[in-house]
Amino acid sequence: MSRQSNAPALTVADDRTIVTLIHSASRRVIFMAPGVSKPVGRALARQWRLLGAERVNVIVDVDAEICRLGYGEIEALKELEEEAGRLGAMVLSQPGLRIGLVIADDQTLIYSPTPLLIEAAPEKSRDKVKPNAVHIGLPPADLERDLGGGPEGLAERAIGLDKADRASINESSEDLKRNPPQQFDISRKVRVFNTQFEFVELSITNAAIERRVLTLPNDLLGIDRGNPLNGAFRAKLQLIDPDSSVSGRRLNDLKTRIIREYCTHIPGYGLVVLRGDKGDLVEAVLDLRKAAAGFERHVRERLREELDQRVESLVETLLPLFLTNPPEALYERLSHQDPRELLKETVQKAIDRMKSSVRPISVHLVFKAVTYELLNDPQFIAGMRERLPALKVLHEEFYVAAGKPSSADDHDHGVAA
Repeated sequence: MSRQSNAPALTVADDRTIVTLIHSASRRVIFMAPGVSKPVGRALARQWRLLGAERVNVIVDVDAEICRLGYGEIEALKELEEEAGRLGAMVLSQPGLRIGLVIADDQTLIYSPTPLLIEAAPEKSRDKVKPNAVHIGLPPADLERDLGGGPEGLAERAIGLDKADRASINESSEDLKRNPPQQFDISRKVRVFNTQFEFVELSITNAAIERRVLTLPNDLLGIDRGNPLNGAFRAKLQLIDPDSSVSGRRLNDLKTRIIREYCTHIPGYGLVVLRGDKGDLVEAVLDLRKAAAGFERHVRERLREELDQRVESLVETLLPLFLTNPPEALYERLSHQDPRELLKETVQKAIDRMKSSVRPISVHLVFKAVTYELLNDPQFIAGMRERLPALKVLHEEFYVAAGKPSSADDHDHGVAA
């Protein structure tokens, strides 16, 4: 029996048409889809009772995310599995399944299941058809073989090889209790917006090695502890030259070039990036992270050498002050140790503490959403028009289906899109 010649090949597959096709079978039913609704589950159970367990094959994905996406109902799956157990039948599992198929005798319907989280179920009326299915006659031989309906039967089955056991279904049921799907009311719609840009923040931490300073104790500077100005003196020495190879200036220059190329600063609000440039910005930041990782390795290898070169010159500068008024704590050691070596040892310890405190360098890229209130802020709009005159439209508005609020929220809270 082939498909009726006057029936359209492109059609709509919803619960009603799928149930009708399943009920039409007198010899066999093969049902394969991500999930199952209660009407479809009841139709499959009916055919198990009428045709026998071995003549109805059911293949689904038992993952909880199927229900959160709106491909099926966990209660329908549980009822179907319980009925299968009573009748000696079996529900089969295929992880990741995202296509729909019904074979009823010699009629085949291949369809795209609707994720109700995202869109409404397809419609079929006299003047409007939104097709999501292809209705053909006999299934192709290769398809029938993969489903276990070929000459070798189940030995050739290539899909749905595992049983959807009760333990797996119960695990998904518990998952859905912890993180339940929304109850979608497709008839109610809300206004949402889509902007042409996003806010962005790009920063580098722990790269500015040249900004780190060495603080020397006042007694190394020859400042008497009894001096009333002792507490006002603090010697902070910048040991790394800004042009040194371990200076983070080049890395920060690269960050600045990336911001100038892909971002725009809106005074008083921050940096924005156009959505069309977002992908290129992300790629550029990946390169910046690679450069930061390489720079960090270089710093760890060369920082000691850079700082050691400063020790001698620092000792020469401090030695006269050190000899004029040596620290009390070092009086005893000065009697049997060369003052230069003692000062060098003291300075070296302070510098070693600086070396050991080098922290990992990180590049942070953060995107932030734009609020509807901001899109209606005259000052922000003026700033965008001044800095991005080519951007004629800041955002678009449209309607989407919204989630139905829970009973606890019906009276006291607004509903988010």
